[in-house]
Amino acid sequence: MTRTFSGYGETDAESSSVNGTGLFSWSAVRDDNGRITQKTETFGDGTTATYVYDYDTVGRLLTVTKDGAVAESYQYDTRPYGIRTYQEVNDVTKSLSYNDEDNLLTAGGVSYQHDDDGFLVSRTQETDVTTYDYSLRGELLSVTLPDSTVIEYVHGPLGRRIAKKVGGTVTEKYLWQGLTRLLAVYNTDDTLKIRFEYADARMPVAMTKDGVTYYLAYDQVGSLKAVSDSSGNVMLKRECDSFGNILDEEGTPPFEIPFGFAGGLHDSDTGLVRFGHRDYDPGTGRWTAKDPILFAGGDTDLYGYCLNDPVNWNDPSGLELSSGENAAIAIVGAITATVASGIGTPAAGAVAGGFVGFFGTLILGGDIQDAINNLAGGALTGMTGGLYGQLIEVAGWGMGRRILWSGWGYGFDLIVYGCDPVWPKPCP
Repeated sequence: MTRTFSGYGETDAESSSVNGTGLFSWSAVRDDNGRITQKTETFGDGTTATYVYDYDTVGRLLTVTKDGAVAESYQYDTRPYGIRTYQEVNDVTKSLSYNDEDNLLTAGGVSYQHDDDGFLVSRTQETDVTTYDYSLRGELLSVTLPDSTVIEYVHGPLGRRIAKKVGGTVTEKYLWQGLTRLLAVYNTDDTLKIRFEYADARMPVAMTKDGVTYYLAYDQVGSLKAVSDSSGNVMLKRECDSFGNILDEEGTPPFEIPFGFAGGLHDSDTGLVRFGHRDYDPGTGRWTAKDPILFAGGDTDLYGYCLNDPVNWNDPSGLELSSGENAAIAIVGAITATVASGIGTPAAGAVAGGFVGFFGTLILGGDIQDAINNLAGGALTGMTGGLYGQLIEVAGWGMGRRILWSGWGYGFDLIVYGCDPVWPKPCP
């Protein structure tokens, strides 16, 4: 795999090959805010497609053209960061309606019902009814399909999904590193079903099943695009819309791959995608439950996905934008560093901040590259915390409080809007 980067460190292109044979590649053009405005995808068989993306003034995705023809179109209500009210994907239109709690009521010919806690409990399409049940912690415990098949999920103490049952029988067990990195899938009898191999990114580059290794390639947000064997023969090609609906799939590998949209755990029985703490429905572009951390996740719509910009952001934890996760770690690192330094030692602050930035990222499921980046960011903010402590001692609390409020304002912009008030991504 090879990557190229912009001057701001953003990935501009990525190419995957197996034994010298191309598997999948993509390249992007970005605007001054770092958003992708054009992307070209190329598969190993030479098939290419060019996408052009248009956004509104607050960064929500408006239209997607594929090879010059409009493929996707979205509309939103009048609030500054309003929710989606209309969509058209490949000439299929759908209007969406909501109640005052932002609970989805209808999407096209499908109606939805939520309970008093805001959890999706039923989906009705004509006479077909699907029901959902949750734990007291908000984990999706079971889904009853229209044919009465019951899909159940088992979760560990950290909220990670560790097993799936169909009709009361365990069909799969999952082994995780951190919150979001899937290491292996096991059969009912605890024998190994699939083992995944990672390099430096969040998603695995290869998987081994029955002693045979297969190679995986993804787009810019981590959605699976292609699979090949060790000889470079393409076994699967997949096309999705921007919010994760599978539009086309070519190839029939002799196994099911658990990764779906944006690298989440895809359940082919329910159509839902599991990300860390929540389940996502690509059909509506919404979560089945409110954000567990509420507005701290950075969106006024607690069910909305990535501020309606799924082209540039993902949400592996089910809590907030991926960049917001890194920002949160950096801010926690700064606070921890300030306290650890006894409010006054920049060196101690740098050590504490770097420690929190590095290990906090790994605990939250980030990859090693993010951890290294946050080690540096945490060290810098920690050193700043120590310097701030010295400023408090020298200048007194009056000036210190003013600087503290300025810092919190900066952090608020960074988390809530996913932008940097100074550099390189300006706020809306």
